[in-house]
Amino acid sequence: MSRVARPEDAAEMRRRLLRGAYFAIAEHGFGAVTLQDIAEQAGVSKALALYYFKNKERLLVAVMERTGDVIRARAEQAIRERASAGPRAQMEAYLGALTIGPQEHRAFYRVYLDFLAAGLRNAEIRRSTLTFIIGCAALEREVVTSGMATGLFRGDLDPTEAASVVRALIDGLSIEWLFGDAEPFEQFRRRLHDAVFGYLLA
Repeated sequence: MSRVARPEDAAEMRRRLLRGAYFAIAEHGFGAVTLQDIAEQAGVSKALALYYFKNKERLLVAVMERTGDVIRARAEQAIRERASAGPRAQMEAYLGALTIGPQEHRAFYRVYLDFLAAGLRNAEIRRSTLTFIIGCAALEREVVTSGMATGLFRGDLDPTEAASVVRALIDGLSIEWLFGDAEPFEQFRRRLHDAVFGYLLA
């Protein structure tokens, strides 16, 4: 009789598979990645991947869910840690949490762009990707509202619309950086910072 995995072992294996799938998608692309690619990246057998996830699609949806949860949690923690420093410091911390390094940023946007495209045709993938977008928008709206209340940010802003613009600047400049593949990462981060605060500041 085969040994039943302990809950902590099962949770660790799921994390390992999701991390492997994330980097396999970043390398091969959403449409081209196979369960074998994912299993090799995770250092497990294809059969084990299917044991924890009933099919490739369910695994891929779980990748976006986990990725979104990890990034939102990191961004929210950055905002909370800077609460006493005010909304400008909070927005700076938020942008920093989303742009922690060139390799990480490149991998994320490779994966994220694939999920956005796939979500146009797949309702479940669309739902998991939209959950990430909505979660980020809530954090952005919170900081914008705080900045408006203190007079730091423009008083004519609508917090929901402003959050959408901030998201557009983050995604747009990130995609430009990804495709340009020549701009130093720190220069990109400065441009992003200047673009966001150029829009928000009173």
